[in-house]
Amino acid sequence: MANLPVAPARLDSYYAGPDHQGAIMAGGLLASLPTTVFFLFFLFFQRYFVRGIALSGLRG
Repeated sequence: MANLPVAPARLDSYYAGPDHQGAIMAGGLLASLPTTVFFLFFLFFQRYFVRGIALSGLRG
């Protein structure tokens, strides 16, 4: 297991050479996929998220 910046560097050292650039690009895409999915999910459901926070706030 490695964190996000270390994993593509490991792929680069494991697959050295110009003919393995596809594997490195696929690794980068798979590494960035969870962040992209989370961003799109929040982008589409931001209205409900903010409404839920506003409705559950404390009254003072």
